[in-house]
Amino acid sequence: MPAALIFRAPQRVAWSIIDGRVVVREGRLTTLDTRALVARHPEGSNRSETRPR
Repeated sequence: MPAALIFRAPQRVAWSIIDGRVVVREGRLTTLDTRALVARHPEGSNRSETRPR
């Protein structure tokens, strides 16, 4: 049984392919333009997009 089910801790994934479409590539979500999102929301722009995990 995976530890996430027991401890309910979030798990990071390197790659996730759903229905033939890459959704997470090298740990980053590909379905969201994070730079555009940060540009639209200045209050969050002081956070680093490449924060250590």
